[in-house]
Amino acid sequence: SRNAMLGVVGAVVVVVAAVMVYLSLHSSNGSSGPKTTSSGQLAPPAGVADVQKLLDGIPQTGLVLGDPNAKATLVEYGDLRCPSCRQWDTTTAPKVIEQLVRTGKIKLEFRLWPITSDAQGTNADAINAARSGMAAAAQNRYWYYALLFYKNQVDETKTYVVPTFTHWLASAAGIKDLGAFDKATADNTVEAAIQQNGAEATNYGFNGTPSFLAITAAGKTAPLQADQTDVAAIAKELGVG
Repeated sequence: SRNAMLGVVGAVVVVVAAVMVYLSLHSSNGSSGPKTTSSGQLAPPAGVADVQKLLDGIPQTGLVLGDPNAKATLVEYGDLRCPSCRQWDTTTAPKVIEQLVRTGKIKLEFRLWPITSDAQGTNADAINAARSGMAAAAQNRYWYYALLFYKNQVDETKTYVVPTFTHWLASAAGIKDLGAFDKATADNTVEAAIQQNGAEATNYGFNGTPSFLAITAAGKTAPLQADQTDVAAIAKELGVG
């Protein structure tokens, strides 16, 4: 019948759309975006259990992770689409969090600086990622969202920061109000904060992401001089080692 035929066509369209989303997000560097299960549902993002274990019980306020009374702060200027940021935030950041943040010695602050280029040769997708990060911060779930973003990051040459991707991560990050998340993502006032981050980074002489600022226990603020992968050296420079 005609209705049956339309039903089949509709089902095919849904399957094709799901496949196209996957193919458009699949990364040549081994990372990928949302994957669908055999039932057509989105599979959970990679790394959910690891991120929960790492962060649970640590205070989060906005873009800051850790005890608000911690005497020193390590500031990361980063881009959620940046592969080098992904490397640091999935290898060194967990050590910093366990050894320095969870113990109350320092706070870890993220300042979003979207500079990577997308498939169109602009940084529009990076700005969209930064906007979504600010939206996660508005619900105090930024670090859950950011670390899941890095664990599921797609090839930086692609344009992929769309609602399908951000909702997939936001839900897994424990963001309860996706309506408020979308509203905050679309809020143009966040542009001023993002631009301010870029101006600060430039003033400190940073020319790429990730770059780090050390706010020491003694109150000194300066670009981090220690090897950014050496947790003991970072702690010493911050005055807590």
